[in-house]
Amino acid sequence: MPTLNFKGKTFVQNYHFQVEQTGREQRGTSYVHAEDVKEYLIKQCRIREEEIAVKSSEKDDIEGD
Repeated sequence: MPTLNFKGKTFVQNYHFQVEQTGREQRGTSYVHAEDVKEYLIKQCRIREEEIAVKSSEKDDIEGD
């Protein structure tokens, strides 16, 4: 994960993406789905899966952080 050092302090860069669909049955439509974005970030941007969190009504990878 990219970091920024500023005046002796380290900051972690976070990115947030909002997608149009998150439900399992909604994948494969003309809308952007959360799992499609996740796959793109892993395969094309080389972001590790454990660095990606999905928050929806069905899934909460953020809880506890």
